[in-house]
Amino acid sequence: MPFLKHNLPYTEPLWHESDRKAQKDGYRSTFYYTNRDEYWGMWKDNKRHGRGRHYYHKGKAMYNGLWEADKRAGKGSYALLDPKSKEYRTIYYGEWQDDMKHGNGIYYYDHEVESYYEGNWSCDKRHGFGKMFFPDGSIYEGGWVDDQEHGRGTLYLSNGDVYDGQWEHGVKHGNGNFHLRSRGHVLVGSWFQGTSKCGEIKSVNDSSADKPFEYEIPELKLADPTGVLAEARSHLMEEKQKS
Repeated sequence: MPFLKHNLPYTEPLWHESDRKAQKDGYRSTFYYTNRDEYWGMWKDNKRHGRGRHYYHKGKAMYNGLWEADKRAGKGSYALLDPKSKEYRTIYYGEWQDDMKHGNGIYYYDHEVESYYEGNWSCDKRHGFGKMFFPDGSIYEGGWVDDQEHGRGTLYLSNGDVYDGQWEHGVKHGNGNFHLRSRGHVLVGSWFQGTSKCGEIKSVNDSSADKPFEYEIPELKLADPTGVLAEARSHLMEEKQKS
């Protein structure tokens, strides 16, 4: 007759019982895990609680900060081991909740080109108000939802151009102003899923305009330019609701 393992009563590993008997409370020097992780710091009821430092062997990472009931909670830093220098480089410093980035914090995407985000987080995602420094030198400052630019925000492009207006799911969407700095003009209009759909280009007195248009923009001759623009924006809103 075959031997069926699933009929045997469950017995937990012996180290579980030994771990409970250890009753780690208060400060402990380095604690070694079976997966080669290491923890040094405070304990409560056999769980990491309070200030402590944890080395993650598999991910070559380190967390140094506050813990609550065995989870990262409060202020702390997360660093990765640099394979060249063999030193830990911080990639995130800020607030945590339930083992996730949550609250205010700064995250470095690339130390070499100073690409980082500083602002609010929610459940490991950029969420709320924040400032993002991109690798190409551009800077976005404004609202974020689920890791994407969303709401009111300003994008400072590396070439000097500036967009200030509405965003949705990471793209320009809604009313906004696009300052073409090198041209000395501003586009005041509406965007739909990242594309400018309607607007009015106005000349501005900008001494930094080094590449002005070769010809002057002709004067708008519509009887009611404001009404035409309002109608176009209304049409865009209808298209947005349909999509």
